Amino acid sequence: MKPIIKQPWKKGSATEPGSLPGRGTSTSNVISAAARTESRLGETINPKWSWHHRTLIALRERLLRERDDLLKAASEPLESFSMDMADAATDQFDHDLVLSRLSSEQDALYEVDAAIKRILDGSYGMCEQTGQPIPQARLRAIPWTRFARDVEERLEKEAVLTGPKLGQVRSVRGAATGNLEGIESVEEGTDEDVANDEALELVLSPSVKSEPSRAAARTKGDHAPPLKQ
Repeated sequence: MKPIIKQPWKKGSATEPGSLPGRGTSTSNVISAAARTESRLGETINPKWSWHHRTLIALRERLLRERDDLLKAASEPLESFSMDMADAATDQFDHDLVLSRLSSEQDALYEVDAAIKRILDGSYGMCEQTGQPIPQARLRAIPWTRFARDVEERLEKEAVLTGPKLGQVRSVRGAATGNLEGIESVEEGTDEDVANDEALELVLSPSVKSEPSRAAARTKGDHAPPLKQ
């Protein structure tokens, strides 16, 4: 019986150390695949909107986490009988509040997903009513917006826009700082790093309105489904 001689590994061979034969599972392969993915994304996304895309992706991930937490809370059964009627009423109110927040989260996800889709298809940053560019300050303050401010206000007066609205800017280190629609007057010269950090701290507040667009989307024939998770 001949002894088995182990051949030294050579660079460029089919099987690298730490990987299984026939499977591209090495660390270098994974890194290369990630680099190729980033390259494709870089070619797809207009560099002008790269900050907006990153901000929307971060906000989407946060909304998904919040939605998962709300789904767990909503699935908890209510006590069928309580000796204290006040406690029972409180439990029911809390349950209804969770369901209301869950609905708002769904609307928020719809808006964020739609904005990401517009970045990918090249229509981002244009008012859906006038076809004119939306001011950069507004896109920084409300990166998911579909309309210029004056158009949105007019549509709201005409009752075209209805439903819940995305909420306040709330820092994870502090309290709410105001409604999103009210901060678009931030000057263009604001330090970009600070602006990025603040925008990435957007969260949904359960007690405020947000920019709706489902009704408006129907007026434009836009029925784009949310992106897959």
